Amino acid sequence: KSTTISRLANEDLTWERLSQQSVGVDVELFDCVTLSADWYRWKRNGMIEDVLAATPSVFGLTATVYDNYAERLSSGFNIAAGFNRTWGDFTLNAWASATFSDQIYAKMVSDEYLYEYQKKTGTSVFNIRGLECVGKYTSQEDIDTHPNYKARESLKVGDLKYKDQNGDGIIDANDNVVIGTTNPKMRY
Repeated sequence: KSTTISRLANEDLTWERLSQQSVGVDVELFDCVTLSADWYRWKRNGMIEDVLAATPSVFGLTATVYDNYAERLSSGFNIAAGFNRTWGDFTLNAWASATFSDQIYAKMVSDEYLYEYQKKTGTSVFNIRGLECVGKYTSQEDIDTHPNYKARESLKVGDLKYKDQNGDGIIDANDNVVIGTTNPKMRY
């Protein structure tokens, strides 16, 4: 019989730290117009992550190793305007606002890729990565001459065609780039 350690203890683990800065201003004009603007920036550091990916495999370590390592930055801006006026029994109240916010990877355990366009450090946490579609195959000749991600004999005219980001003639995981986000840059 044998035993395997699946997780190594780390007595130095701490809670992650959060530093915040924010500035806001509220203005009321003519007893009926309200304007508001707020800016914030926060940094979470010491986030707990499995750091095994950063450990060279020559050590033969396969257990999970947690440490206070990762960092994320978040920033945003909010502006709002309101109108509130009463005339006798009638009241008009209107409000509009817009918010911009994002969160980026500031420090990651493992962000080493063959190609610079695949790195996550410095990019949005909400990014969606995948193959960049550049149209559809329009002919058999187009299928035969363009790099593809699966066997040519299974492709048909009208199938989606993807960009070979690294120019190696093969469409694979090395061609993944940011193709969208799950977080709209502005909400209003």
